[in-house]
Amino acid sequence: QPTPSETVSLGEQWNRLLDGQPVVYRRILLLLREGKRQTEIAAELNIHPRTVRRVVDKSLQRLLS
Repeated sequence: QPTPSETVSLGEQWNRLLDGQPVVYRRILLLLREGKRQTEIAAELNIHPRTVRRVVDKSLQRLLS
C-alpha cells in the first residue's frame, strides 16, 4: 500500500507522462493503465502493435530521464 505522499508523487509522474502527448499516445497509455494488453490496444485503436510498443518504449524513456 503506497503512502499518501507516494500516491501524490505517482499521480504527478503520470500527469507529466501524459502532458503534451498526442491524443493517440495518451489513449494507448490509458488503456495500458486499465490493464489491456498491447495487442488488444492495437486492435482496438486499429494501429500496428509495433506502434504501441514504440509508444511504451518512448514513455518509459521519458519517465527515466
